[in-house]
Amino acid sequence: MTKSSKIVTVLLGAALSIAVVSLFGLKTSPRSLGSQTTLTIRGQEIKVDIAAISEARNLGLGGRAVLEPNHGMLFLFEELGVYGFWMKNMRFPLDIIWIRDGAVVGFEERVDPQIGVLDSELKMYFPPSPVDTVLELNSGMVKLLGISIGDRLKMGL
Repeated sequence: MTKSSKIVTVLLGAALSIAVVSLFGLKTSPRSLGSQTTLTIRGQEIKVDIAAISEARNLGLGGRAVLEPNHGMLFLFEELGVYGFWMKNMRFPLDIIWIRDGAVVGFEERVDPQIGVLDSELKMYFPPSPVDTVLELNSGMVKLLGISIGDRLKMGL
């Protein structure tokens, strides 16, 4: 993914996040500089931060010491795309769940935070097909919840 396509991806996602906040009046979270909501996957309620401004979207979960149990970060995109994710400034491993039209299309489990690796050498993770949503959870949650391809994500909006 080129630098310009990364910028376009971030800007489109930020615009969509702002629209979601405006339409649904989601609660502001100072920690994520965005909004929060609850979603359900395989019967488990998960509180998620939705980055609503570009600074929060660029940061993602980077810089946090931990992610509380049953918490995550939800990235919403206006268009289907093959969006790349990396572990810049991450301090703990994650599971990345790729979602299209509310259904799981793939996931990366136990993604290593790559502490000490130069930004230019960080591994990029891509979905197996175009997605419109990405959910990041604590490492091991995919296995713990038994998440599989086709599982539906229900938003608490």
